[in-house]
Amino acid sequence: MDVLDTVTAGLAGACVDERGRLVDHFLLDYASRAARIVDLVRLGRLHNDSDAIHVDADPVGWAPLDDAARALTERSLTLDAWIVTGSSGQLVVVEDLVRTGAWSRSVTPLRRRRRYETGRPRDSWGRTTERRLIRPLATAPASERNAAVSLLAGAAGLSDGDYDADALLGRTGGAQWVCELVWQLISQERAKNLDAFGAMRAGRITG
Repeated sequence: MDVLDTVTAGLAGACVDERGRLVDHFLLDYASRAARIVDLVRLGRLHNDSDAIHVDADPVGWAPLDDAARALTERSLTLDAWIVTGSSGQLVVVEDLVRTGAWSRSVTPLRRRRRYETGRPRDSWGRTTERRLIRPLATAPASERNAAVSLLAGAAGLSDGDYDADALLGRTGGAQWVCELVWQLISQERAKNLDAFGAMRAGRITG
């Protein structure tokens, strides 16, 4: 499994701005946990039937996903409860991407600010593929993974401008059922916190 091709890594990449800074917000922590659930579905490790959610906790080989599966099984949490109350946020994913060498991190010499390189090519404006997913007038995502990234980023308020959630959901393939579930949850949580969109537009930066 290439971790950079996961929804989880894609969402983290969308949160790294054109200067390499990480945008941070609690709704993005929700979205990060939701992305891990989506990846478990895409990998065939989480299933939904008429009675319950079933999670296969056998390791997939990447700590953020393995830890998510273990938390969901050992703590017997609902998906909604883990997304909202889980302790493993976006920074856990980012630090693991750096630890495994998928990303790199540098620190500015004067102000000691962290800067991240996601391993993706940048365009002339410094935007990676994942970052372009959240820009106004972005083209429709060509892959199921990118559609899920764009959907979760939009639900958390990271996207600039409007986005067509129904169209994105239709592009998420076999994970559509869980993408719809987590999109609704994060959208509802965002609506409860009316200042969230302003916080996202202001670019709350870590480091």
